[in-house]
Amino acid sequence: MKVAIIGGGVNGLSCAWELATAGNSVTLYERDKLVSHTSRYSSKLLHGGLRYLEHYQFRLVREALIERDAWLKRVPSLAKPIRLIIPVYSYSKRGRIILGAGMLLYDKLLARSDLPGARWLSASEIASRDPGFCTKDLKGGYEFSDGQADDYRLGLWIADRAKEAGAVLIEQKEVVSVTEKGEVQFADSAEQFDCVINVAGPWVEQLLERSQVKSPYKLDIVRGSHLVLKRPCHQACLLEVPKEKRVFFVLPWKGETLIGTTEVRQKLGDPIKCSTDER
Repeated sequence: MKVAIIGGGVNGLSCAWELATAGNSVTLYERDKLVSHTSRYSSKLLHGGLRYLEHYQFRLVREALIERDAWLKRVPSLAKPIRLIIPVYSYSKRGRIILGAGMLLYDKLLARSDLPGARWLSASEIASRDPGFCTKDLKGGYEFSDGQADDYRLGLWIADRAKEAGAVLIEQKEVVSVTEKGEVQFADSAEQFDCVINVAGPWVEQLLERSQVKSPYKLDIVRGSHLVLKRPCHQACLLEVPKEKRVFFVLPWKGETLIGTTEVRQKLGDPIKCSTDER
């Protein structure tokens, strides 16, 4: 089968690798450079999706856990295990019992994982990990396993595997529109395919609208900003936003501290940058 993939982020590249390995003729089009947008500016985690348990998305969490462990084994030079702490304060939105049940389920969903399971830490144990912890009203917390990866280098690694499998990756080639019959149209030409996969990230809906192709799905575009502090991170954490139930990460990254992410709805044409309020 002759397949066109639109979008050179990690999802598009993974599709190209998988489909080319299966023997299909695959051509991927990226309007910019590979892994140059959303896939390059993540929280740098291969996480199992712990927070999705609150929404009863058990199948999604199990799939994420399987993928996390697979990447840790497949590319140990770019992905590594990481232990995070969720501190529990007297005013936390999630108490020890709720978190404990979640941690138990999190570990049980992938019983064969090589990573150590979750465990409860006392307040003094948490304080000893990082002097930056506020110890007032601190009851203790859970430590659990996840994965961390260099998203950009991992994306390029996948691109190399896709090319080795026979996929053709074309950069700086914008797709203007597509048709439901498989025609991919550019500014100066067009090409026919048996199948077209639209993996253009935040721009997927824009391409369909430009192509006058109707879809039952609508995107809810959310900007997630991060800060990088020029100081070491002694302990990776998953924390609650003060007075909210939403969580964010504090992570070690290349000898510094990565904090994020925010969740701010925006329009597609709005500037993709961290606002003063987010900071």
